[in-house]
Amino acid sequence: MAAAALSRLVTAEAAVPRRAGVVLTRTGYGLAAALSAGAVLAVVMPRSVDELPAIIAFVTSIPFMATLVPFALGVAVLAAAGDRARQTQESK
Repeated sequence: MAAAALSRLVTAEAAVPRRAGVVLTRTGYGLAAALSAGAVLAVVMPRSVDELPAIIAFVTSIPFMATLVPFALGVAVLAAAGDRARQTQESK
């Protein structure tokens, strides 16, 4: 959720292109929703059918939420900064 909120903030501040920011924001919110739903369903469902929601919660919590969305956001910010630097140098 924090990565999605940060993506939304840097998009609003025009630190990343709007298209990349929207994709990263929606991806972050989608993964947070999948993680939350998986965790809740794993707790409330009967023991015989709670394995799939638990796997979804596990898979979205560690590799995706902790690394990929923040990494992609960092790449987008650096790419946007590089574009701005090139535009500044070309205008001189």
